[in-house]
Amino acid sequence: MTLKEPRVKRCWIKGLKLVTLALILALYFNGGATNRFRAASAQTASQASSGPLPAGPDLIAKMQDILKHAGSVHIDSTLTVSIPNSSRTLVAQHVDYSWRDSHVSSRATTRSASFHVRPATTTTAHSTTLIVGSREASRSGRDTWSCGSSKETLKTLGALLVSFLHVQGRGARTLGAETISGMAVWHVRATAYIPFLSGAPTDQQVDLYLAQSDARVIKQTLATTGTGQPTIYITVANRYTGYGTSVLGILPAACAEKG
Repeated sequence: MTLKEPRVKRCWIKGLKLVTLALILALYFNGGATNRFRAASAQTASQASSGPLPAGPDLIAKMQDILKHAGSVHIDSTLTVSIPNSSRTLVAQHVDYSWRDSHVSSRATTRSASFHVRPATTTTAHSTTLIVGSREASRSGRDTWSCGSSKETLKTLGALLVSFLHVQGRGARTLGAETISGMAVWHVRATAYIPFLSGAPTDQQVDLYLAQSDARVIKQTLATTGTGQPTIYITVANRYTGYGTSVLGILPAACAEKG
């Protein structure tokens, strides 16, 4: 895949931002959290079991089971895409997603640096996407809102979610106990099927950090490289909080009126 043509690169980055949203929603498409998610665990690493580590497949099964009743989650996601000696793009997203109410609120900041031109250039862009049921509103910066049906966006996301991050319990390994922001977690390494990272293998290694209290996902990371030319390096880091909290879905007036 070549990124020399500006239009191709813009489409590719736009696709990656959509992939990122799919990435952060995928873990929760078939699962969720009960009201007990409202009370965060106060465990520390010293409280971790001194016995044998829990089996990776068992933790993955527990994770998937305990998320079944969740209705929403907040995600802070960072996606970095680098092409050596050419460019680096960082997309930081803050997403509130409620599959219970079909509401999505995503705000992203994209910083792109190009090194193949002299002098090197850096650009920053902001974008917002709101989905309420069947309606969608999106805009870049403070531009006019673009209104329409969320059907195609959700269809695309759904197609990605069907197979994306299908974490395989078989072969999952518990690497040990760690602490994230004072919370005791199990670090589990597993294989996920990710078919839409163009130019990259579909079986990807993912690292999941699961709360020792109930196996809900606290953090997830992924690092991969493309197999085409130029070589693309991709890293993703997601943090998950706010399980079960309400997501207020309000479209801008112009878009709501078109519903």
